[in-house]
Amino acid sequence: MTGTIAGTFISALMTGMYNQKVHDSIYTECGHLQIVSKSYLSDEDINSTFSAKETESILKKYQNPDKKAPIQAFSEQTIILSMAQTARGNAGINLTGIIPEEEKKVSDLYTKIIPGTGNYFSSETTLPEVVIGDKLAEILRIKNYRITEKNLSEMLKNGLNKNIATKLNSLKDIRYTTKKELEKAIKSVTSQKEQEKTISLIRKYSTYYEHRAKITFSFTNTAGKLSFLSCHVGGIFKTSNTFFDQSEVFIRQQDIIKETGLTSDKIHKIKILLNKNLSPDNIKNIKPIEQEIQSSLPGLKVLDIRNTSPDAYTYKLMSLPSTFIIMFIIYLVISFGIANTMTMAVMERIKEFGMLRSIGMSKKEIRYMIMAESIILIAIGALIGIFISLIIIIITSHTGINIFGSSSLESFGMSSLIYPDITSGLFIIIVILIGIVSIVTSIFPINKVLKIKLTNANKGVLS
Repeated sequence: MTGTIAGTFISALMTGMYNQKVHDSIYTECGHLQIVSKSYLSDEDINSTFSAKETESILKKYQNPDKKAPIQAFSEQTIILSMAQTARGNAGINLTGIIPEEEKKVSDLYTKIIPGTGNYFSSETTLPEVVIGDKLAEILRIKNYRITEKNLSEMLKNGLNKNIATKLNSLKDIRYTTKKELEKAIKSVTSQKEQEKTISLIRKYSTYYEHRAKITFSFTNTAGKLSFLSCHVGGIFKTSNTFFDQSEVFIRQQDIIKETGLTSDKIHKIKILLNKNLSPDNIKNIKPIEQEIQSSLPGLKVLDIRNTSPDAYTYKLMSLPSTFIIMFIIYLVISFGIANTMTMAVMERIKEFGMLRSIGMSKKEIRYMIMAESIILIAIGALIGIFISLIIIIITSHTGINIFGSSSLESFGMSSLIYPDITSGLFIIIVILIGIVSIVTSIFPINKVLKIKLTNANKGVLS
């Protein structure tokens, strides 16, 4: 029972983690499908463009008020490989020109703007506005740390020890541009035991972002010359994927085409979100739609999640096999305990089996009887375990569970807050394993009983 509870919950946790990765990849990062020029796949050159008007006129045939229409929405993108620079840091990024109103229809990124850092392209500024990720803000030193009287009070309300707060007074109103600088300062005034309990809390409440920070982007235009574009940060987003937060910067398309030499009709990519009624999150359902759109656009390349987010596709494929492996290992371990229990139970009933054989029961019938007892014993424990684990999964699927810390999984592109999910495949695996374990664990006690001579069995002698 305990093994079933542990195995079922761990499997549900992993399934939830994989499903969440696929969901975030589709609805935040890359959509269900993408359209690019064939040359863009090989070199991602600024001149590897295609006509937006011609392509979108074809896509609109697949997009209509009918709920059975495959395309729900699409958004065009202009993507420029660029270097982002501030006075304190630099990083290579993808500078993506979008039409904000259209992008909102295919990506929920606008919902992931960190409160207090700005908004999603709704401010009027003298310089072009960009939206960047939390990790990039950290690299460019736009994300800083400062202990103030206000956030010190908030820390005290959230569990900070008063003695530690007193020690932190010496660090107040000092700007720290990196996490390491802050932690080094904290370590200089606190003991190791105090640091273990408070560093993450202090870091959380002392974080702030430079308001409307200025970033200069450098890139090669269509003529092959180096161009520069200065922008204000209008918002900072944080997703479950640290690499995405580090490498992606978004700007209004009209602001970027002025400097690149491109025209408004020339784009690098179209991102497509499919109709939910078609269950497009199931990768098998995407293929027919992809082939249909591809046949209408022979000069371009239509990509699905296998190409746009291969890691998410791999996690999806791993879901069922990894569940089977986990459950198999757990049932393999508990099978030794079950085998021992069955052996003891059978050995205590030697006289009973001797009597049954004396009145005419065959060895084959005794074998089936012991095997049936083994199956019933394991099945009852498994059913109780499944019932208890289902209760736990239902509760945690609404609340979420954070086992791995705040950022360990985000570095692999997955959310740290996991919502367990269970599939019918898991129950099929459990049924198969119950059958296997029941047969395997009953072999030894069956052989033990059948080797005992009938005269000895009637006397209860184990020989």
